Amino acid sequence: MLLTAFAAIVAWYVWKLALESFTTDARAMSILRTPLFVPQTCMALGFTLLAVQGAVIFFVGASESLGRQALTPLPVLQVEDLTEGL
Repeated sequence: MLLTAFAAIVAWYVWKLALESFTTDARAMSILRTPLFVPQTCMALGFTLLAVQGAVIFFVGASESLGRQALTPLPVLQVEDLTEGL
């Protein structure tokens, strides 16, 4: 849940930044003069998807735990799993 909250807060502020860059026509200080809202929108979209994914993981785990009437243990990757085919 902490991941979801962090990603949602960062996404909120990056979306605000991208909108401000779009409305003020902010551009990069390079010879290409790239509009800054383009990379900022990509970053905002990434943080938004991260927040959605975190929420989905949380709610799927919560629903599985409620269905079993107990906390569902998290699968832990063992070293033997990584060296199985060697």
